Amino acid sequence: MQNLHLSQELSHRIVKAADELAATQKISSPDSYNAINHLLTDELEELKELILLSPTAHATSIHGLPFPAVHGPTPATWQECVGKVRTWRFVLAIIASAVGRPFGWFGQQKGRITTDLVPTRGQENQQVGASSNTTLTLHTEDAFHPRRATHFALFGLRNPKNVGTTLAPIDEAWHLLDVDSKKILTGDGAIIIPDASYGDYEYAAPTAMTSIWKTDGNLGMRFDPAYTDKNSGTLQWWEAFEKLQQALHTVTYTVPIKPGQMVIINNDRCAHGRVPFVANYDGTDRWMLRINIMGTKNTRPINEINEPGYGQHIRFMDGEIL
Repeated sequence: MQNLHLSQELSHRIVKAADELAATQKISSPDSYNAINHLLTDELEELKELILLSPTAHATSIHGLPFPAVHGPTPATWQECVGKVRTWRFVLAIIASAVGRPFGWFGQQKGRITTDLVPTRGQENQQVGASSNTTLTLHTEDAFHPRRATHFALFGLRNPKNVGTTLAPIDEAWHLLDVDSKKILTGDGAIIIPDASYGDYEYAAPTAMTSIWKTDGNLGMRFDPAYTDKNSGTLQWWEAFEKLQQALHTVTYTVPIKPGQMVIINNDRCAHGRVPFVANYDGTDRWMLRINIMGTKNTRPINEINEPGYGQHIRFMDGEIL
């Protein structure tokens, strides 16, 4: 993981700009997108220059933002988060826009640009961001869809128990695999379906998805064991896939995202998850903001283009719908 430290002066300007936007704009409005892009070419041009990610960086941790002022308890559900911590949502959107185009899923948290991760009663043992008691297994974000994020960012609001986010870069895991497994994993694989955070979806999928690909000398990964259809893929492929899981677990490390810390994850180069924890449900629990980002360069397999994506669509912050 690479570390980026913002100066106190730059951090102050980012928060000031976010505070002004929060007072006058809606984060889902194209006007907000235009205003942020103006900032990134004017008074916050320095930020865009600093945050441009190396093509080989699997994750970047951003430090130097102030401890976020969060008034009131951690909400019990994502629905109760709506309208809260507006300044910090804009801070997240500003930094995300320096990487690419922020977007939300219509099928997830009603298409919100910034989504919330809070432990939720009844979802403790599910493989979703609102779980707590169970390990959130390593995966790449929204692996079921051809227009999934190239990057996404997590921003810490509260984390009193130092609950760790797990990261596993494919480049490091790949060296642990045998030649035959590598060959199998770069061919046709199994099918991945949407996770439980999505509502209704159309069951339309390709006959196979590619788990690992190579482009421009780098590796890309599409990976979500918890939502990989066990009725798809060959026995030989599943054997190689299990070796990939073991290799990723071997190289996994943990980052307890602290309040004010932001981690930008390359969704093609790094799997992520979360360690289990016991939620208190007393307003003190872990609270993270999340935003999806589409980078300007698409390096994914050409055969993904025609996938129907289970009828799920994205809406960019600038208003475009795909």
